[in-house]
Amino acid sequence: MVRRSSVLRTGVFLFLAAGFAAAADPFPVAPPPREKPAKPKINPSLLVGKWQLVHQNFRTVPPGEISTREYTKGGRYRFETRTPGEPPWSQDGAYAVEEDALTLQSDMAEEGFNRTRTVTIEVLTPDRLVVTIKGQQSVYVRVLAK
Repeated sequence: MVRRSSVLRTGVFLFLAAGFAAAADPFPVAPPPREKPAKPKINPSLLVGKWQLVHQNFRTVPPGEISTREYTKGGRYRFETRTPGEPPWSQDGAYAVEEDALTLQSDMAEEGFNRTRTVTIEVLTPDRLVVTIKGQQSVYVRVLAK
């Protein structure tokens, strides 16, 4: 003969075990995917002006090296880089902004040089410009007119 108290204990144990098993579901439901925050719209008129490189690939530009980018209202640009001990380098061309894409068309005609490239504008404020090309990030600050 089975004692009534052992049947009750076994029933309570099975009830509690089922409750814990349900709470520790081996196949939990995944939370809904998070939506990426919408990128703020780029105002192309903020690009016009002169910008100086301060960080490239999360590294500060070496002392003495000056790299500037100047964009004009007419859709033209001029890049200049001065590194101590090396001749200055410059490049001119045309640019266009569409959404967050900045397309640069170089005037250089060197063999093997890709004349057109597109960079992604990550941030564009009145005093800060952050662009990415092929996973490399460059941070510029606006150069104020003297």
